[in-house]
Amino acid sequence: MLDLYVEILKQLLKEELYPADIADLCFSIMPGDKGIILKFSGYNQKLHLLLEAVINHMAEFENSLTPSIFEALKEVQGRYYYNSCLKPKRLGQDLRFSLLTHVHWNAVDKHAATSRITVSMVKAFARHFVEHLYIKSLVQGNISEQQAIDACKNIVDILKCSPLLPNKYPQLRVMQIPLGEHCCRVKSFNSQDPNSSVTNYYQSGPISIKSLCIVDLLMLLMEEPVFDVLRTKEQLGYHVCSSVRDTFGILGFSVTVNCQAGKHRFSKILKNMKEKELEEVRSSLIKLKQLSDIHLKEEVSRNWNEISSGDYLFDRLEREVSCIKDIKMPEIRKWYNDHVLCGNKSNLRKLSVQVTGAADAGETPQTQEQQPPSHSRVHGHSKTRQPLQKCSSIHNGLTVELSLQFVAEGDTDGHTKKHFITDIEDFKNGLFIYPISRIWP
Repeated sequence: MLDLYVEILKQLLKEELYPADIADLCFSIMPGDKGIILKFSGYNQKLHLLLEAVINHMAEFENSLTPSIFEALKEVQGRYYYNSCLKPKRLGQDLRFSLLTHVHWNAVDKHAATSRITVSMVKAFARHFVEHLYIKSLVQGNISEQQAIDACKNIVDILKCSPLLPNKYPQLRVMQIPLGEHCCRVKSFNSQDPNSSVTNYYQSGPISIKSLCIVDLLMLLMEEPVFDVLRTKEQLGYHVCSSVRDTFGILGFSVTVNCQAGKHRFSKILKNMKEKELEEVRSSLIKLKQLSDIHLKEEVSRNWNEISSGDYLFDRLEREVSCIKDIKMPEIRKWYNDHVLCGNKSNLRKLSVQVTGAADAGETPQTQEQQPPSHSRVHGHSKTRQPLQKCSSIHNGLTVELSLQFVAEGDTDGHTKKHFITDIEDFKNGLFIYPISRIWP
Protein backbone atom coordinates (compact mmCIF):
# COMPACT_ATOMS: atom_id res chain seq x y z
CA MET A 1 0.00 0.00 0.00
CA LEU A 2 2.83 2.40 0.88
CA ASP A 3 4.60 1.75 -2.44
CA LEU A 4 1.43 2.51 -4.38
CA TYR A 5 0.75 5.61 -2.26
CA VAL A 6 4.22 6.97 -3.06
CA GLU A 7 3.88 6.32 -6.81
CA ILE A 8 0.48 8.05 -6.92
CA LEU A 9 1.81 11.01 -4.91
CA LYS A 10 4.70 11.45 -7.37
CA GLN A 11 2.29 11.35 -10.29
CA LEU A 12 0.03 13.98 -8.70
CA LEU A 13 3.02 16.28 -8.22
CA LYS A 14 4.45 16.05 -11.73
CA GLU A 15 2.56 18.84 -13.43
CA GLU A 16 2.70 21.35 -10.57
CA LEU A 17 6.38 20.82 -9.82
CA TYR A 18 7.68 20.77 -13.39
CA PRO A 19 8.77 24.45 -13.14
CA ALA A 20 10.76 23.57 -10.01
CA ASP A 21 12.67 20.95 -11.99
CA ILE A 22 13.48 23.54 -14.68
CA ALA A 23 14.77 25.86 -11.92
CA ASP A 24 17.16 23.14 -10.64
CA LEU A 25 15.12 22.45 -7.52
CA CYS A 26 15.18 18.70 -6.97
CA PHE A 27 13.11 16.39 -4.83
CA SER A 28 12.56 12.67 -4.40
CA ILE A 29 9.94 10.60 -2.59
CA MET A 30 10.80 7.03 -1.69
CA PRO A 31 9.22 4.30 0.39
CA GLY A 32 11.50 3.31 3.26
CA ASP A 33 11.64 0.50 5.80
CA LYS A 34 9.69 2.53 8.35
CA GLY A 35 7.78 5.08 6.27
CA ILE A 36 8.44 7.48 3.42
CA ILE A 37 11.59 9.49 2.79
CA LEU A 38 11.45 12.99 1.30
CA LYS A 39 14.63 14.59 -0.04
CA PHE A 40 14.97 18.16 -1.30
CA SER A 41 17.96 19.98 -2.75
CA GLY A 42 18.65 23.16 -4.68
CA TYR A 43 18.75 26.91 -4.13
CA ASN A 44 17.78 27.61 -0.54
CA GLN A 45 15.69 30.74 -1.30
CA LYS A 46 12.81 28.73 -2.81
CA LEU A 47 13.41 25.28 -1.35
CA HIS A 48 10.85 25.76 1.42
CA LEU A 49 8.16 26.37 -1.22
CA LEU A 50 8.97 23.03 -2.83
CA LEU A 51 8.66 21.32 0.56
CA GLU A 52 5.31 22.99 1.21
CA ALA A 53 3.96 21.94 -2.19
CA VAL A 54 4.75 18.29 -1.52
CA ILE A 55 3.32 18.37 2.01
CA ASN A 56 0.16 20.10 0.76
CA HIS A 57 -0.39 17.31 -1.73
CA MET A 58 0.01 14.75 1.06
CA ALA A 59 -2.64 16.59 3.05
CA GLU A 60 -5.00 16.77 0.04
CA PHE A 61 -4.18 13.31 -1.34
CA GLU A 62 -7.64 11.87 -0.68
CA ASN A 63 -9.37 14.63 -2.66
CA SER A 64 -6.84 14.61 -5.53
CA LEU A 65 -6.86 10.89 -6.30
CA THR A 66 -9.13 9.84 -9.16
CA PRO A 67 -10.13 6.28 -10.14
CA SER A 68 -8.39 6.59 -13.52
CA ILE A 69 -5.04 7.59 -11.96
CA PHE A 70 -5.39 4.82 -9.38
CA GLU A 71 -6.07 2.07 -11.93
CA ALA A 72 -3.23 3.16 -14.19
CA LEU A 73 -0.63 3.25 -11.41
CA LYS A 74 -1.94 0.08 -9.79
CA GLU A 75 -1.22 -1.75 -13.04
CA VAL A 76 2.24 -0.17 -13.27
CA GLN A 77 3.04 -1.15 -9.69
CA GLY A 78 1.85 -4.71 -10.20
CA ARG A 79 4.01 -4.97 -13.32
CA TYR A 80 7.01 -3.66 -11.34
CA TYR A 81 6.62 -6.39 -8.71
CA TYR A 82 6.16 -9.00 -11.40
CA ASN A 83 9.32 -7.91 -13.24
CA SER A 84 11.25 -7.94 -9.94
CA CYS A 85 10.30 -11.58 -9.48
CA LEU A 86 11.67 -12.44 -12.94
CA LYS A 87 15.20 -11.29 -12.06
CA PRO A 88 17.11 -14.00 -10.15
CA LYS A 89 19.34 -11.53 -8.31
CA ARG A 90 16.41 -9.39 -7.11
CA LEU A 91 14.37 -12.42 -6.13
CA GLY A 92 17.34 -13.80 -4.20
CA GLN A 93 17.76 -10.55 -2.27
CA ASP A 94 14.06 -10.52 -1.43
CA LEU A 95 14.16 -14.12 -0.21
CA ARG A 96 17.17 -13.40 1.98
CA PHE A 97 15.32 -10.57 3.73
CA SER A 98 12.23 -12.77 4.07
CA LEU A 99 14.31 -15.37 5.89
CA LEU A 100 16.35 -12.95 8.00
CA THR A 101 13.85 -10.34 9.17
CA HIS A 102 10.98 -10.93 11.55
CA VAL A 103 8.46 -9.29 9.21
CA HIS A 104 9.15 -8.80 5.52
CA TRP A 105 6.83 -8.83 2.54
CA ASN A 106 8.63 -9.92 -0.60
CA ALA A 107 7.73 -9.04 -4.19
CA VAL A 108 5.53 -12.14 -4.53
CA ASP A 109 3.50 -11.04 -1.50
CA LYS A 110 3.26 -7.47 -2.78
CA HIS A 111 2.25 -8.60 -6.25
CA ALA A 112 -0.56 -10.63 -4.72
CA ALA A 113 -1.70 -7.84 -2.40
CA THR A 114 -1.67 -5.19 -5.15
CA SER A 115 -4.33 -7.00 -7.14
CA ARG A 116 -6.72 -6.69 -4.19
CA ILE A 117 -6.21 -2.99 -3.45
CA THR A 118 -9.09 -0.62 -4.24
CA VAL A 119 -9.15 3.15 -4.61
CA SER A 120 -11.10 3.50 -1.35
CA MET A 121 -8.43 1.50 0.48
CA VAL A 122 -5.67 3.81 -0.78
CA LYS A 123 -7.65 6.90 0.24
CA ALA A 124 -8.22 5.47 3.71
CA PHE A 125 -4.52 4.61 3.99
CA ALA A 126 -3.49 8.15 2.97
CA ARG A 127 -5.86 9.67 5.53
CA HIS A 128 -4.69 7.50 8.42
CA PHE A 129 -1.01 7.66 7.42
CA VAL A 130 -0.69 11.37 8.21
CA GLU A 131 -2.79 11.35 11.39
CA HIS A 132 0.12 10.25 13.61
CA LEU A 133 3.71 10.75 12.54
CA TYR A 134 7.22 10.54 13.91
CA ILE A 135 9.33 12.89 11.81
CA LYS A 136 13.12 12.84 11.58
CA SER A 137 14.75 15.70 9.70
CA LEU A 138 18.23 16.64 8.55
CA VAL A 139 18.92 20.10 7.13
CA GLN A 140 22.39 20.97 5.83
CA GLY A 141 23.67 23.80 3.68
CA ASN A 142 23.10 27.52 3.38
CA ILE A 143 20.19 27.76 5.82
CA SER A 144 19.90 29.04 9.37
CA GLU A 145 18.90 26.99 12.41
CA GLN A 146 15.65 28.92 12.80
CA GLN A 147 14.73 28.44 9.16
CA ALA A 148 15.24 24.70 9.55
CA ILE A 149 13.06 24.59 12.68
CA ASP A 150 10.33 26.65 10.99
CA ALA A 151 10.30 24.31 7.98
CA CYS A 152 9.81 21.28 10.23
CA LYS A 153 7.05 23.01 12.20
CA ASN A 154 5.35 23.91 8.95
CA ILE A 155 5.10 20.22 8.05
CA VAL A 156 3.22 19.48 11.27
CA ASP A 157 0.95 22.52 10.80
CA ILE A 158 -0.03 21.58 7.24
CA LEU A 159 -0.65 17.90 7.97
CA LYS A 160 -2.24 18.61 11.37
CA CYS A 161 -0.65 15.40 12.59
CA SER A 162 -0.30 14.14 16.14
CA PRO A 163 2.78 12.39 17.58
CA LEU A 164 3.14 8.71 16.83
CA LEU A 165 2.55 6.63 19.94
CA PRO A 166 5.72 4.86 21.18
CA ASN A 167 4.18 1.40 20.80
CA LYS A 168 3.34 2.16 17.16
CA TYR A 169 6.87 3.03 16.08
CA PRO A 170 8.05 0.29 13.66
CA GLN A 171 10.87 -1.85 14.99
CA LEU A 172 12.90 -3.92 12.53
CA ARG A 173 14.21 -7.09 14.12
CA VAL A 174 16.37 -9.86 12.73
CA MET A 175 16.15 -13.62 13.17
CA GLN A 176 19.20 -15.52 14.39
CA ILE A 177 20.13 -18.22 11.90
CA PRO A 178 20.58 -21.56 13.72
CA LEU A 179 24.09 -22.99 13.90
CA GLY A 180 25.07 -24.91 10.80
CA GLU A 181 24.19 -24.68 7.11
CA HIS A 182 20.76 -23.87 5.70
CA CYS A 183 19.74 -23.64 2.07
CA CYS A 184 16.72 -22.04 0.41
CA ARG A 185 16.55 -22.98 -3.27
CA VAL A 186 13.71 -21.85 -5.53
CA LYS A 187 13.00 -22.03 -9.23
CA SER A 188 13.24 -18.86 -11.28
CA PHE A 189 9.89 -17.50 -12.44
CA ASN A 190 11.30 -16.95 -15.93
CA SER A 191 11.43 -20.36 -17.65
CA GLN A 192 13.28 -18.78 -20.59
CA ASP A 193 16.14 -17.41 -18.46
CA PRO A 194 19.15 -19.71 -17.89
CA ASN A 195 20.70 -17.38 -15.31
CA SER A 196 20.92 -18.43 -11.68
CA SER A 197 21.90 -16.49 -8.58
CA VAL A 198 23.56 -17.92 -5.47
CA THR A 199 24.21 -15.90 -2.31
CA ASN A 200 25.93 -17.50 0.65
CA TYR A 201 25.29 -15.36 3.72
CA TYR A 202 27.24 -15.82 6.97
CA GLN A 203 25.67 -14.26 10.05
CA SER A 204 27.76 -13.14 13.01
CA GLY A 205 25.69 -11.20 15.56
CA PRO A 206 25.13 -7.68 16.94
CA ILE A 207 27.49 -5.28 15.24
CA SER A 208 30.35 -3.37 16.88
CA ILE A 209 32.96 -1.00 15.47
CA LYS A 210 35.70 -3.61 15.84
CA SER A 211 33.78 -6.50 14.31
CA LEU A 212 32.72 -4.27 11.41
CA CYS A 213 36.34 -3.26 10.76
CA ILE A 214 37.47 -6.90 10.86
CA VAL A 215 34.90 -7.84 8.23
CA ASP A 216 35.82 -4.78 6.14
CA LEU A 217 39.43 -5.97 6.07
CA LEU A 218 38.34 -9.55 5.42
CA MET A 219 36.26 -8.52 2.41
CA LEU A 220 39.21 -6.69 0.86
CA LEU A 221 41.44 -9.72 1.44
CA MET A 222 38.77 -11.93 -0.16
CA GLU A 223 38.17 -9.69 -3.17
CA GLU A 224 40.89 -11.08 -5.43
CA PRO A 225 40.49 -14.78 -4.44
CA VAL A 226 36.73 -14.55 -4.91
CA PHE A 227 37.12 -13.23 -8.46
CA ASP A 228 40.09 -15.45 -9.33
CA VAL A 229 38.70 -18.75 -8.02
CA LEU A 230 34.98 -18.45 -8.69
CA ARG A 231 35.04 -16.60 -12.00
CA THR A 232 38.42 -17.17 -13.64
CA LYS A 233 39.32 -20.71 -12.51
CA GLU A 234 36.01 -22.32 -11.65
CA GLN A 235 34.13 -20.21 -14.23
CA LEU A 236 31.03 -20.37 -12.07
CA GLY A 237 29.58 -17.02 -13.02
CA TYR A 238 29.81 -13.75 -14.88
CA HIS A 239 29.25 -11.67 -11.74
CA VAL A 240 30.98 -12.46 -8.45
CA CYS A 241 31.18 -10.26 -5.36
CA SER A 242 31.66 -10.38 -1.60
CA SER A 243 29.97 -7.82 0.64
CA VAL A 244 29.69 -6.70 4.25
CA ARG A 245 26.08 -7.02 5.46
CA ASP A 246 24.70 -4.80 8.21
CA THR A 247 21.12 -6.04 8.50
CA PHE A 248 19.46 -3.63 10.93
CA GLY A 249 22.35 -3.86 13.39
CA ILE A 250 23.24 -7.54 12.83
CA LEU A 251 26.62 -8.11 11.18
CA GLY A 252 27.39 -10.66 8.49
CA PHE A 253 28.95 -11.02 5.08
CA SER A 254 27.91 -12.63 1.83
CA VAL A 255 29.40 -14.03 -1.35
CA THR A 256 27.19 -13.78 -4.44
CA VAL A 257 27.58 -15.54 -7.78
CA ASN A 258 25.38 -14.96 -10.82
CA CYS A 259 25.86 -17.89 -13.16
CA GLN A 260 24.35 -20.22 -15.71
CA ALA A 261 21.92 -22.88 -14.54
CA GLY A 262 23.58 -26.12 -13.50
CA LYS A 263 26.62 -24.27 -12.08
CA HIS A 264 25.32 -23.37 -8.64
CA ARG A 265 27.95 -25.35 -6.72
CA PHE A 266 30.01 -23.28 -4.34
CA SER A 267 33.76 -23.77 -3.94
CA LYS A 268 36.11 -22.77 -1.16
CA ILE A 269 37.41 -19.28 -1.84
CA LEU A 270 39.00 -18.14 1.39
CA LYS A 271 42.69 -18.99 1.47
CA ASN A 272 45.14 -18.67 4.33
CA MET A 273 45.81 -14.98 4.67
CA LYS A 274 49.39 -13.78 4.48
CA GLU A 275 50.77 -11.19 6.87
CA LYS A 276 52.26 -9.06 4.11
CA GLU A 277 48.84 -8.63 2.49
CA LEU A 278 47.30 -7.14 5.61
CA GLU A 279 49.37 -3.93 5.69
CA GLU A 280 48.60 -3.16 2.06
CA VAL A 281 44.89 -3.81 2.55
CA ARG A 282 44.86 -1.88 5.83
CA SER A 283 46.45 1.14 4.15
CA SER A 284 43.97 1.03 1.25
CA LEU A 285 40.98 0.78 3.58
CA ILE A 286 42.16 3.69 5.74
CA LYS A 287 42.70 5.87 2.66
CA LEU A 288 39.23 4.97 1.43
CA LYS A 289 37.63 6.00 4.71
CA GLN A 290 39.62 9.22 4.88
CA LEU A 291 38.61 10.48 1.44
CA SER A 292 37.26 14.02 1.53
CA ASP A 293 33.70 14.67 0.43
CA ILE A 294 33.56 16.25 -3.02
CA HIS A 295 29.86 17.12 -2.90
CA LEU A 296 27.60 18.18 -0.06
CA LYS A 297 25.25 15.31 -0.84
CA GLU A 298 27.95 12.81 0.17
CA GLU A 299 28.16 14.25 3.69
CA VAL A 300 24.38 14.58 3.88
CA SER A 301 23.90 10.96 2.85
CA ARG A 302 26.37 9.75 5.49
CA ASN A 303 24.75 11.84 8.23
CA TRP A 304 21.26 10.76 7.21
CA ASN A 305 22.26 7.10 7.43
CA GLU A 306 23.30 7.70 11.04
CA ILE A 307 19.97 9.37 11.82
CA SER A 308 17.75 6.84 10.06
CA SER A 309 19.56 3.87 11.63
CA GLY A 310 19.40 5.42 15.10
CA ASP A 311 23.15 4.95 15.68
CA TYR A 312 24.01 8.70 15.60
CA LEU A 313 27.74 7.96 15.26
CA PHE A 314 28.63 11.05 13.26
CA ASP A 315 32.33 10.36 13.89
CA ARG A 316 32.00 6.78 12.67
CA LEU A 317 34.78 7.02 10.07
CA GLU A 318 37.27 8.40 12.59
CA ARG A 319 36.44 5.58 15.01
CA GLU A 320 36.78 2.98 12.29
CA VAL A 321 40.17 4.28 11.13
CA SER A 322 41.44 4.21 14.71
CA CYS A 323 40.20 0.64 15.14
CA ILE A 324 41.58 -0.62 11.81
CA LYS A 325 45.09 0.46 12.79
CA ASP A 326 45.04 -1.89 15.80
CA ILE A 327 43.61 -5.03 14.18
CA LYS A 328 46.09 -7.89 13.85
CA MET A 329 46.07 -10.86 11.50
CA PRO A 330 45.34 -13.42 14.27
CA GLU A 331 42.09 -11.56 15.04
CA ILE A 332 41.01 -11.76 11.38
CA ARG A 333 41.91 -15.45 11.18
CA LYS A 334 40.00 -16.22 14.37
CA TRP A 335 36.88 -14.37 13.20
CA TYR A 336 37.06 -16.15 9.86
CA ASN A 337 37.55 -19.58 11.40
CA ASP A 338 34.61 -19.06 13.76
CA HIS A 339 32.18 -18.23 10.97
CA VAL A 340 32.95 -20.37 7.92
CA LEU A 341 32.55 -24.02 6.98
CA CYS A 342 36.25 -24.81 6.67
CA GLY A 343 37.03 -23.33 10.12
CA ASN A 344 36.14 -24.52 13.61
CA LYS A 345 32.44 -23.73 12.98
CA SER A 346 31.93 -22.36 16.51
CA ASN A 347 29.67 -19.62 15.11
CA LEU A 348 28.85 -20.98 11.65
CA ARG A 349 25.43 -19.59 10.78
CA LYS A 350 25.25 -19.97 7.02
CA LEU A 351 22.24 -19.26 4.82
CA SER A 352 22.52 -20.10 1.12
CA VAL A 353 19.83 -18.48 -1.04
CA GLN A 354 19.70 -19.93 -4.55
CA VAL A 355 17.49 -19.00 -7.48
CA THR A 356 17.94 -21.59 -10.21
CA GLY A 357 17.50 -20.77 -13.88
CA ALA A 358 16.25 -23.05 -16.65
CA ALA A 359 19.16 -25.28 -17.61
CA ASP A 360 17.77 -25.89 -21.09
CA ALA A 361 16.32 -22.43 -21.74
CA GLY A 362 18.52 -21.92 -24.78
CA GLU A 363 17.33 -25.15 -26.39
CA THR A 364 13.93 -26.40 -25.30
CA PRO A 365 11.69 -24.06 -23.27
CA GLN A 366 10.95 -25.48 -19.84
CA THR A 367 7.34 -26.35 -19.17
CA GLN A 368 5.47 -27.09 -16.00
CA GLU A 369 5.18 -30.76 -17.02
CA GLN A 370 8.96 -31.29 -17.00
CA GLN A 371 10.20 -33.42 -14.12
CA PRO A 372 12.75 -32.18 -11.56
CA PRO A 373 16.16 -33.87 -11.39
CA SER A 374 16.50 -37.15 -9.53
CA HIS A 375 16.97 -36.91 -5.75
CA SER A 376 15.22 -33.52 -5.73
CA ARG A 377 11.82 -32.39 -4.59
CA VAL A 378 9.72 -29.45 -5.67
CA HIS A 379 7.55 -27.92 -2.98
CA GLY A 380 4.72 -25.43 -3.26
CA HIS A 381 4.62 -22.18 -1.32
CA SER A 382 4.47 -21.70 2.42
CA LYS A 383 1.09 -22.79 3.78
CA THR A 384 1.08 -20.18 6.52
CA ARG A 385 0.95 -17.29 4.07
CA GLN A 386 -0.56 -19.02 1.06
CA PRO A 387 -3.30 -16.41 0.49
CA LEU A 388 -0.71 -13.67 -0.01
CA GLN A 389 2.01 -15.68 -1.74
CA LYS A 390 0.06 -17.12 -4.62
CA CYS A 391 -2.11 -14.96 -6.79
CA SER A 392 -3.50 -14.37 -10.23
CA SER A 393 -3.34 -11.00 -11.96
CA ILE A 394 -3.64 -9.76 -15.50
CA HIS A 395 -0.72 -8.39 -17.52
CA ASN A 396 -1.17 -7.54 -21.18
CA GLY A 397 -4.43 -9.47 -21.25
CA LEU A 398 -2.85 -12.65 -19.84
CA THR A 399 -3.51 -14.16 -16.44
CA VAL A 400 -0.26 -14.36 -14.46
CA GLU A 401 0.19 -16.57 -11.42
CA LEU A 402 3.13 -16.19 -9.05
CA SER A 403 3.98 -18.90 -6.55
CA LEU A 404 7.43 -19.79 -5.29
CA GLN A 405 8.57 -23.32 -6.05
CA PHE A 406 11.04 -24.56 -3.47
CA VAL A 407 13.52 -27.19 -4.64
CA ALA A 408 15.17 -29.45 -2.08
CA GLU A 409 17.69 -32.22 -2.56
CA GLY A 410 16.71 -35.60 -1.26
CA ASP A 411 18.77 -38.34 0.34
CA THR A 412 18.98 -41.90 -0.99
CA ASP A 413 15.75 -42.79 0.84
CA GLY A 414 13.85 -40.03 -0.92
CA HIS A 415 13.55 -37.79 2.17
CA THR A 416 14.33 -34.07 1.98
CA LYS A 417 17.69 -33.18 3.49
CA LYS A 418 17.19 -31.36 6.78
CA HIS A 419 19.17 -28.25 5.91
CA PHE A 420 16.90 -27.41 2.95
CA ILE A 421 14.18 -24.82 3.58
CA THR A 422 10.83 -25.55 1.93
CA ASP A 423 8.64 -23.20 4.00
CA ILE A 424 9.83 -19.75 5.03
CA GLU A 425 7.46 -19.27 7.96
CA ASP A 426 8.07 -22.79 9.21
CA PHE A 427 11.82 -22.16 9.18
CA LYS A 428 11.46 -18.88 11.11
CA ASN A 429 9.00 -20.29 13.63
CA GLY A 430 10.71 -20.66 17.01
CA LEU A 431 13.97 -18.95 16.01
CA PHE A 432 15.58 -16.50 18.40
CA ILE A 433 14.85 -12.88 17.45
CA TYR A 434 17.65 -10.43 18.13
CA PRO A 435 16.65 -7.40 20.22
CA ILE A 436 16.86 -3.98 18.58
CA SER A 437 20.57 -3.55 17.89
CA ARG A 438 22.61 -0.39 17.80
CA ILE A 439 26.28 -0.30 16.94
CA TRP A 440 28.57 -0.09 19.97
CA PRO A 441 32.22 1.04 20.10
